[in-house]
Amino acid sequence: MRKFYKLGNRELQWQYISKYVTSESVKKLQIIRNNNRTQTISYYLPLESDKVRVCKVFFLNTLQISEKTVYTAIEKNGSDFDKMDNRGKHNNRPRKMSVPTEESIISHIKLFPTKESHYLRKSSKRKYLCETLNISKMYRLYTDWFKKQTDEHYSDVQMATKRQYETIFNTKFNYSFFHPKKDLCSTCTLYEQAEGEIKKSLTDKYIKHINNKERIREIKNSEKENFGANSTLAIFDLEKVLGVPQSEVGIFHYKRKYPVYNFTVFDATRKKGYCYMWHAQIAKRGSIEIGSCLYNFIEEQHNKQINKISFYSDGCAGQNKNRFVFALYLYAAIKFKLEITHRFFESGHSQNEGDSMHACIERALKNKKIYTPDQLYGLVMNAKQTGEKYNVKEMRQTDFYDLKKLITGQNWLKDSNGIKIYWSKIKQIKVCYTNPHSLYYKYEYDGDFNELIVTTSISTKNTRKRKTNATTSSVADVILEPAYTGPVPISKALHEDLQSLCRINAIPHNYHSFYNSLLSTITEVVPDEDDSENE
Repeated sequence: MRKFYKLGNRELQWQYISKYVTSESVKKLQIIRNNNRTQTISYYLPLESDKVRVCKVFFLNTLQISEKTVYTAIEKNGSDFDKMDNRGKHNNRPRKMSVPTEESIISHIKLFPTKESHYLRKSSKRKYLCETLNISKMYRLYTDWFKKQTDEHYSDVQMATKRQYETIFNTKFNYSFFHPKKDLCSTCTLYEQAEGEIKKSLTDKYIKHINNKERIREIKNSEKENFGANSTLAIFDLEKVLGVPQSEVGIFHYKRKYPVYNFTVFDATRKKGYCYMWHAQIAKRGSIEIGSCLYNFIEEQHNKQINKISFYSDGCAGQNKNRFVFALYLYAAIKFKLEITHRFFESGHSQNEGDSMHACIERALKNKKIYTPDQLYGLVMNAKQTGEKYNVKEMRQTDFYDLKKLITGQNWLKDSNGIKIYWSKIKQIKVCYTNPHSLYYKYEYDGDFNELIVTTSISTKNTRKRKTNATTSSVADVILEPAYTGPVPISKALHEDLQSLCRINAIPHNYHSFYNSLLSTITEVVPDEDDSENE
């Protein structure tokens, strides 16, 4: 079947069918007995250098075609394929959708703000619309929008049908509706789609990938079962960006949303969820924000007499797997006398118990009217209907620390053997207050740790004796300072969208003070801080 469809051309497929199908005219007596049957068709399929006869059902199911396709191929074969595939090329009726109608659809679809994939921002160019939208809702919004435009710009233009609207959406835009699910694993997908020699070359990598996926889950489950009273096993992740204001009123679908961030930590040993929330003018969403939230969580665990913490997360380099977060672990371990371990799930398979928090929160926010971050915080706190509610902490700017100071002037490039460290390949790290200058790491889930000696060297040279005297200090000697000294500006375009909703009172007057206090910049886009490690 794959060989048949790889031909990629209707005429070549007809020739392929004709090669393995024979037709013979039936005798007159047979015609009388069988009414309309005028030919006997025999079906074959290739087998090595020969072909083998098969029944009609087997032939049709193998190639995934209908009887009509076979009859067409026989007819074309009789005319030596002079008749080409003219579907869609005829001129016997005018084009149904005019150019202005098509332009109206394109103009309307472009009104909707889009966002990137939460998990594959670097490898995918597809844009995602809000999860509250679908084709039917977009078309209803289009009809309302079109009627309002008729008097001004579209007086002579015919409004598109739903089928036309859907066709333009599917053929002119690389858009999809966002759903809060994990994206497909690229390694597994490439292997499943590969064939022949390419698949063989990927087999070893794929097997190792699957083994890693299973191994990290085994380690986590085993550790969860054997954790002591003074230990915590936690899974953390940054939820997809939440946005305010939120409403089902049509105008809100065309406006950009003000970002609100929710960093979740799920204590798997006690089945308790923590949410650290802030909005766009408080802080960004890079490694210093993630590290600061983790510091807050670690401090709270220390206050509960916890002395061992094991973290699990995905391997996002810009947020979780980088020197700034690792330095924070070392700093916190020394300050609070802890042992901290962090293991990273295999790429593409980071599904875990913490995902239930995100799903629960997103269900609770569905179809709700939300105008400010404060309202959002309250809804998240009460999202869980049974059991203990989520512990929501509203992060202030003073809660975010400049973690980059923790690595300034220190050795974070080579291990104790002088070998370069590739941070993006690390599977596990470990720190302990009993070894205040050491960070241990692995490139695999099993085996021995490698050691990184983290010290600051202050050297003074004696020119006469040619000797170097050095003093060292640890990460714990650094005094953490606030990462921000004022509100983080948002883009001019976002600011204008929010102000326009206030001007027409789509956002109730009671909430205008929050949006009037927002500061904007003259740039169209304010990028997030990129703290990814470049190898």
